[in-house]
Amino acid sequence: MQYLSKGKRSTVYLVRIKNKNYVKKIAKEWTIQNEVKWLKLLNKHKIGPKLISFGKDYLIEEYIEGLTIE
Repeated sequence: MQYLSKGKRSTVYLVRIKNKNYVKKIAKEWTIQNEVKWLKLLNKHKIGPKLISFGKDYLIEEYIEGLTIE
């Protein structure tokens, strides 16, 4: 697991599973269920990174390469 970034509500890591890169977000204080809800909705319309797995305090989503927004 490689550290990528830290936000207000979660810490973000790059993880490699079966030779493919994914993002793992681990919630700090809050559950991550609201983000899971929105990703599920967006994924139905083929928008955003694909949600792979989630639990009470984490989610794993598809890693999309590109430039970071600063």
